[in-house]
Amino acid sequence: MILKKNLSRTKLSKLINYDQITLNRMILGTHKISDTVIEKMSEVLEVSQDDIKAWVLADKYSPDILSMAWKVCGTTELI
Repeated sequence: MILKKNLSRTKLSKLINYDQITLNRMILGTHKISDTVIEKMSEVLEVSQDDIKAWVLADKYSPDILSMAWKVCGTTELI
C-alpha cells in the first residue's frame, strides 16, 4: 500500500509525525504497531484500521496457518 501511494517509509514517517527508525521496526515486525500509529497510517494510506491490523496479522503467520484458520473459523468470522 505504501508503494501504491508512492510513499517511502521516510515520507510516511514524516506524514504521520512519527520516528522513522521506530516506524521501520514496526513495519518489519520487530516492534508492536501502536494503535496511534495504525490510526495515523489509516488516514494517510486511506485504508481502514482493520485492514492495517489484518496486514500485520497476516505477516505474523505462514499462509498454511492462515488457510487453516480461515477454514476453521469460516469466512464470516475473518472478514
